[in-house]
Amino acid sequence: MIIRSDPTPASEKSLTDFEIEGLYAPLSLADGHAYQDMPFAFRHVVRELEVLWVKAETVSVPLAEDRLRNASARLSSSAAMSEVACFKICPTASNATDVVAAVLADKSAATRMIEPTFDNLALIMKRRRVQLAALPEDQLMVAAEEGSLDVLLGDKSHAALFLVQPNNPTGRQLNERAFRIIANLCAERGTILVLDNTFRLYNRSLFDDYAILDETGVSFMAIEDTGKVWPTQDLKASILSCSSDLARLVCEIYNEMYLCHSRFALTLLERYVTITADLGLEATIWRHVDRHRALLRQALAGTALVIDPRSVDSEISVEWLDCRQTGMNDLQLTAFYAERGLGILPGRHFFWASGSQRCHQYNVRLALMKPRRMFEASLSLIRRSADIDVSSVAGGGGFDAACDTHR
Repeated sequence: MIIRSDPTPASEKSLTDFEIEGLYAPLSLADGHAYQDMPFAFRHVVRELEVLWVKAETVSVPLAEDRLRNASARLSSSAAMSEVACFKICPTASNATDVVAAVLADKSAATRMIEPTFDNLALIMKRRRVQLAALPEDQLMVAAEEGSLDVLLGDKSHAALFLVQPNNPTGRQLNERAFRIIANLCAERGTILVLDNTFRLYNRSLFDDYAILDETGVSFMAIEDTGKVWPTQDLKASILSCSSDLARLVCEIYNEMYLCHSRFALTLLERYVTITADLGLEATIWRHVDRHRALLRQALAGTALVIDPRSVDSEISVEWLDCRQTGMNDLQLTAFYAERGLGILPGRHFFWASGSQRCHQYNVRLALMKPRRMFEASLSLIRRSADIDVSSVAGGGGFDAACDTHR
């Protein structure tokens, strides 16, 4: 079975287009949604759905929102998250990103955004006509390590800085010290700090970032998400918090789009968050992603597909692979697996500003939070075909030595 054909040239598709094609495939490691088998710790929640429905009918929307945020703050080791004066809850993280984009557009805030990262962030910003410039992740991490963030971020022509913590697809993240420096710099320069924290719960070194945002007095918007963590059939919620100076505009734009999120969804998700906080992330989430990561890396051992050196220490629920040794670029390898019924994501689209550069065309991304049987079948297919006969692939890309200087 072949993934449903889309006449749009592969180079012109978005990552979401590839994810949608994956929905039609027998096997898919394309989308990063939480589709894993229900962990044992949560199975009883499914049997409680009727009770949760009745409970949701007895609480007000504000109370349901407060309960979810407070539970999320506890789970995230960020007590200050529950103290932020202004927050709204969107149905998805993309909806929250759209509200952020509308705020930045209203303020004509030219924005510097991390690259690589999932391209829909940039697409949503551009749809709202936000002026974007790329902040290369390699430069950010080097500056954080060398203590030169003030130099890297010294350009005052940008009114906003957009970071993803941890970053999708590489899994790289700033430590508490570097985060504090950036928050202080943004506060001193009047720069709006935008944070996409949708993979937050995979971070093994959580710190109270909201406390830092409060202490520094920085103008900020921050997005949380449940959709990357719990297998709830895409029933999810995204908490959007902001500093007091942005509260009026955030609420105004949100209210133009939404009245509120579903009380049932909020109540159900609060139950998942609370159970996770009670039992710990290690037992409920991290153990699963670690097991799938180990299975994937074992399957790739000795093949032409390797973990990108920058992502060897990644802890998030996706893997960022280097495919140069296959002799194919990202689009060719994605098409190769699509023809065999497996959906994956090409890497160049994560480089939303520089994907046309050849050095950014030799990565692919695989998702880990999938049902065990489907995941193992995908790994079996990858293992059988990982040492690919390049001569049999039309237009094989070959090894691009020039990329070495960029990696």
